[in-house]
Amino acid sequence: EAAEWHLRALAILEELDDRPSLARSYISFGSVARKRERFGEAEDWLDKSLGIFHELGDRPGVSAVYLELGLLDIARGELHDAMERMVRSVALFEDFPHPATMPAPDSLALLTYTLGIRALKKCWQETTGTPLPRAVYKYVRSSRRRLFQSALHGSRTSLPNAAVADTVTACPVEPGYGA
Repeated sequence: EAAEWHLRALAILEELDDRPSLARSYISFGSVARKRERFGEAEDWLDKSLGIFHELGDRPGVSAVYLELGLLDIARGELHDAMERMVRSVALFEDFPHPATMPAPDSLALLTYTLGIRALKKCWQETTGTPLPRAVYKYVRSSRRRLFQSALHGSRTSLPNAAVADTVTACPVEPGYGA
């Protein structure tokens, strides 16, 4: 019944052509579809949202969609693709970590812990065309221990939010920093 009400609200937003609200709603629908393991549907919703946010020039919105697409990639077991999405999310802003990109920096740190710092350096270079910034390197190196300690001790509630908890759940605990 709740889904029915959400679809009715979505129809109203479409009728009003409220594009920012539509894009935010599409993210929510995509997130729900991902959690229900309806990955194709999740990707469709998120692609719609991304298109709108790009048209609007809404960088925080674009960042949020890339975060959610990264979580979708994690759910599919596509960790390298997830890393690319997280890089896209955080690279939209000059400052790192930027508040509008949270919790993508923590998810990026966890992915780096799993895939290795070399994978992050390569992904960053290929995705942005620039070398990995020192601030990002320092952040992922300092964050991994805090985030994984929380996960290893069963303290999902102490993690920054559900997105990071989803990343921890999907990433093996074997470190890849030397890789």
